[in-house]
Amino acid sequence: MSSARPSSSSTVTNEDDPVSNLTTVQPHSSANNDYEGFSAQSRPAPHSASTSEVSDKQNLEFRMKCQAFLTGVVQKLQNKSPLLYSLAKALGAFDPRRMADSSCHEVNRTHLRVILKQMNEAGRISDIGADAAQQQYTMFLDEVMKQSSQFARFNLTGS
Repeated sequence: MSSARPSSSSTVTNEDDPVSNLTTVQPHSSANNDYEGFSAQSRPAPHSASTSEVSDKQNLEFRMKCQAFLTGVVQKLQNKSPLLYSLAKALGAFDPRRMADSSCHEVNRTHLRVILKQMNEAGRISDIGADAAQQQYTMFLDEVMKQSSQFARFNLTGS
């Protein structure tokens, strides 16, 4: 009984056989052999020397589009800025220079209330804990800050 498989010594080279076509790779042949790949499809066609100059109107339109784009990008960044969040603004209550300035005490207390309210709503602090923190902050402003001039000269850069 003969085997349906060819022996390993014999080689089948039938061009209509799909299995043998998989093992041979032939480069893509083009009529003009100028195939540059996928990126060539998205590349703009080269301009001739007479049309390569850009008119002032086109230049101005391009600049206006770029300006509109950059304005839009900056606007999106500003909308996502932490300074637009009330919690980030309220953290100024912990600036030692503002804490030492007695004219800022009421504003600082208001900012602390905003911070404590948001922390309470987020479940980070209880009502009793918020009241205690507010009393401690007021006591700190009234007693400690009046006695220390180091807070007024606080350097943010650390040097």
